Amino acid sequence: MQDTQTSSPSASAQVVAHVKEAIRAGRMSPGQRLLESELTGRLGVSRGPVREALAQLQVEGFIDVEPHRGARVHQMSRTEMTQLFHVRALLAADAARLAAAQIDVGANRERLLAEQRRQLALRGNADLDAYAAANVEFHTLVDEMCANPLLVALLEGLQTRVGPFLSLARLRNRERLLTHHLQIAEAILARDGAAAARAMRRHVNATLKAVMALEDAWFA
Repeated sequence: MQDTQTSSPSASAQVVAHVKEAIRAGRMSPGQRLLESELTGRLGVSRGPVREALAQLQVEGFIDVEPHRGARVHQMSRTEMTQLFHVRALLAADAARLAAAQIDVGANRERLLAEQRRQLALRGNADLDAYAAANVEFHTLVDEMCANPLLVALLEGLQTRVGPFLSLARLRNRERLLTHHLQIAEAILARDGAAAARAMRRHVNATLKAVMALEDAWFA
C-alpha cells in the first residue's frame, strides 16, 4: 500500500537528527539495523520522511543500505577509524587553538570555567552516564568557542561517526581522558593556543589508542 501522507522536510530532518544523536550517544551500535517501522512509531512520522532521512544518512556515510537487507549503522574498519581520527586530531587541535583566542569574547570564559568545575567534580564519580554527557558537552563547547561554523559542523560529523566507539573507550580510560580535558581547558583559559592545540592532539590520539584496543567484533 502506497504511503499517501505528504512528506515534510522538517519531519525528515527530525529523523536524521534522531539517528545521528543516537549514534553519537552510543545508543545505536555499528552494524545495528534501522527499522522503518520502529522509526515511524518512535518519532510519529510517516514512511516518506523516514525513507528520505535514511537516503540522506546513507549519502553522508552514517548508515549503509543493502538491497533486501535494509539499513544498518555504518561499521568502520580499523583503517577507516585511524584515518578518521587523523582528520579529527587536526581539526580539533585547530578548534582548540582558535578557542584560546576567543576565550574573552562574550561569556566564553565563564562557560569554560563552569565546564572545568564540572569535569573536576567527575573525578572518582561512578555515574558513567554523567561522564558520557559531560564529555560530549566539553568538546561541543570548545568547538563552538572556535567561532568557525564550518569547522564546528565538520567536527560534529566526525564526533557522531565515532560515537559508539568513544562511549566504550571512555568507560575504560575516563580518568586519564578527564585529565586531558582539564589540561585543554587550562591552556585555553591561559590564551595559550599552541598549548591548547598540543593538548587536544594528545587527547584525540589517546582516544584513538583506546578505541583500537577494542575487540575485532566492533570493526568491519
